[in-house]
Amino acid sequence: MHAVIVNLLLILGLIIVGEIVARLHLMPPSILRKLMHIATGGVVIFGSIITDYKAYVIVGIFLTIVIAASRPFVPMQSVSDRFNKSYGEVFFALGSAIAAAICTSLTDFIACIAILALADTAAYVAGHLVTSPLLRDTKSTAGSAACCIVSLIILLTLGYSWGVAIIVSLYVTVAEIVSDRGSDNAAIPTIAAILLTVTHVIS
Repeated sequence: MHAVIVNLLLILGLIIVGEIVARLHLMPPSILRKLMHIATGGVVIFGSIITDYKAYVIVGIFLTIVIAASRPFVPMQSVSDRFNKSYGEVFFALGSAIAAAICTSLTDFIACIAILALADTAAYVAGHLVTSPLLRDTKSTAGSAACCIVSLIILLTLGYSWGVAIIVSLYVTVAEIVSDRGSDNAAIPTIAAILLTVTHVIS
């Protein structure tokens, strides 16, 4: 229970900071949203290291319910630029809970959250900065390539083999391409967690 409380407080603190920044208009909404995405991943990883990553099974489920239920009444201003088009903040909490439930090691959980926070953001940035053919709707070739490359770098940095890193990177990139309305925030960590867990079983 101590780990759950600590991690809830960490996430709550980040949300409060994000909402203050949003309401004071200290930065453009689109930039704030992606910074919150990265920062949330960082807070989740930090909390899982200092406590117990399995706490995010409870933390993630709790936040999924609370954020989804409060969304119509108290919308988060820090994700306001895509609030009507995406449920990303809800899916992020859900994805964290699923990954924590599936993963069998802290390293695997960190990999899942790091990919979610960084590779997904890299896809967004590359897709907006580089003109390239669209693969589907707003999903561009440049964005998908960035997602795959950043995922690969994260996995290799954490000590996974080239084979595992390539397979996981390709699958999470496909998940990012086919997901709509922010559901990639749940699909990416879920798929990464499943694949990493399977590789441990068969290796």
